[in-house]
Amino acid sequence: MIAEKSIAFSVGTTQQCIPNWVNCTNQTICNENTNYTEIIKTVCVDANDCGIPCPPDVCINYGPTGNRCEPTLRPCDEQDYSCDEWQPIPCSPDENLTRNCELIDPTICNESDPSSVMPETSMLCNVDVITTYVQEKADAGVPRKNVEKELISLGWPKATVKEILNDVYGKEKVNLLYVWILLVVVLIVAFIILMFRAREKIGKKKVKVPAELISYVKDALAAGASKAEIKAKLLEVGWPKEVVDEALKSS
Repeated sequence: MIAEKSIAFSVGTTQQCIPNWVNCTNQTICNENTNYTEIIKTVCVDANDCGIPCPPDVCINYGPTGNRCEPTLRPCDEQDYSCDEWQPIPCSPDENLTRNCELIDPTICNESDPSSVMPETSMLCNVDVITTYVQEKADAGVPRKNVEKELISLGWPKATVKEILNDVYGKEKVNLLYVWILLVVVLIVAFIILMFRAREKIGKKKVKVPAELISYVKDALAAGASKAEIKAKLLEVGWPKEVVDEALKSS
């Protein structure tokens, strides 16, 4: 078979390209095109690179041998597996998590290939795992406080829990009504304390006792009268109790 291959020499001239089939070898071919049945075929290389298919009288197809071959499968990667959820969830800090992974279709990849990459089936609990869990709870409408109590009970530090909750729920808003109520209570308590102390100071003011009353009390005591008798007598005639008590103390 002869093909024309244009090569520039001069205007209006072309050169015919004649293939030169060399390095012919008999090869066993077995792939999807042969339905995974072996065939023997002569394969040659065109030394002149004319770009023409090898003719059947040169690249002889000896037909199938009758032998079957296994398809060549690519290595498996993580996308070829179906994995369960990590367990247990929620988890404590650095707790070991596990999951099961199974190959979805063994006919599309070779799990035994050294280049195959399988998904991880064991890892330690970490902030990323907990953040995903908290996001799921938030999407389900679980209150922030409930999630916070749960994570703290599992041993997560309060600072870490607060950071995760702020990332998912947003920063907590201050309840202004609660702040105002607390402020009013503090002011009322402070007012009561101040009033109590003021009354104590008023009650502790020293009572002025007339000199003649103190003299009377001293004379009565010297005459053998008891303090109770003197007090009763003075109260009877109209002296104020605090004045009488102070007079008795001073005598």
